[in-house]
Parts: sequence; structure tokens; C-alpha cells
Amino acid sequence: MNLQTPTAEEIYSAAAAAGARPDPLLTISQWADKYRMLSQRASAESGPWRTERTPYLREIMDCLSPSSPIERVVFMKGAQIGGPLALDTPLPTLFGWTTMGQVQVGDRLFDENGQPCVVRSVSPIFTGRPCFRLRLSDGAEFICDAEHRWIVWDDLGAGKRSLIKATTSEMFPRHKVRGVRNRFAIDVAGPLSTPRPICRWIPICSAFGWATARQR
Repeated sequence: MNLQTPTAEEIYSAAAAAGARPDPLLTISQWADKYRMLSQRASAESGPWRTERTPYLREIMDCLSPSSPIERVVFMKGAQIGGPLALDTPLPTLFGWTTMGQVQVGDRLFDENGQPCVVRSVSPIFTGRPCFRLRLSDGAEFICDAEHRWIVWDDLGAGKRSLIKATTSEMFPRHKVRGVRNRFAIDVAGPLSTPRPICRWIPICSAFGWATARQR
């Protein structure tokens, strides 16, 4: 076997030819599934990206693809997007209560600031996934997915705290300090802003727990 070292001209020509070839015709989700890698620092599950874990993002991702006829994508999301909750989790709407299992596209809910918002899409129902029952300091309870992503205040002691992003499964092993004090805290949702001049006190529930709000 006769092996020869390529010349600089051959290396340059091969690189130029490779660069001149058009990119593979892939959608954003296909590209992510093939090439995207998640680091241990940036994700609870490091390794290859799998769009099947977040199927509700596929359409949004693919609308950003070069082959998509969509010219503009407006994506509005809450801080805890990507965090499934139990189907019986109550949700306040402008016209009463609904649940995670009953909510539909077009329903008008409230965002984390208490402002009305419109449901643009709903995810499929996930089964066979590990879940946790969370109990807040005010006694409120709800069930969420182990991969529910939170923005929480991390109590570092000595009067110090830091705002971090973490999944339920990441927080669980260290959610108590010395087995007694809660380590993590989440902000309380803002007061509801309603379009009708009603004045009465109602209980509300959000991802941040139970509270009492006055309709204006």
C-alpha cells in the first residue's frame, strides 16, 4: 500500500469543494436531533438532543427552518415552559376554572404576572414519566414532571441567595437544609388583571402556589 501525504493545494481544493456544497435540506428539529449535543452544565440530561422529549416545540422549531414558508414566528411562553403538570392541576381563566387536562387552544388564562394571555398550543399527554408531589410552605400541593424546569431562588445561607434554573429532579436531593428548612423558593404570581369591574375576593392557583386576589 502506497500512502502519500496530500499537498497543501489538494487540502485547500478539498475544503473549498466541501464548503461549496449546499447544506443538507433539514428542518431545525431534524438538524437538532442529528447534531445538537447538550452539556452536563446546561441540561439535566446531557447527550444528544431529542425533540421527542419536547414534541410541542417541534412545530415552532420547524417554522424557523430555511425551507419553511413562514416569514415571522412570535413565540410567547411562561418562565416554566417545558414543565408538564398533572392533568387535574387547576388553572384560572377569565371565565372560571379549567384544568391542565381540559385546557384548549384559544382559552384565555393568566400569565405569571397576572395578565390575560391566550393558549396558542397544547402538548400531547405524557405517560410513564417520573413525577413528584410538591408541597409549598403555604400548604398548597401539586404534582409535576421530574423534568419540569423551574426558576427558583436558591438559599445559600448567611443571608445570600441566587436565582437559578433547575428541574424538579435536580432540586429533590437537596431541597432541605439540614433536613428542616426549605432551600428553594419560587416567586408569587402577580395579582389578576381582569377586564370587567368586579370587586370580590377569589382564591387563585398558579405554578407558584395558592393565593388570594381581588378582581378589579
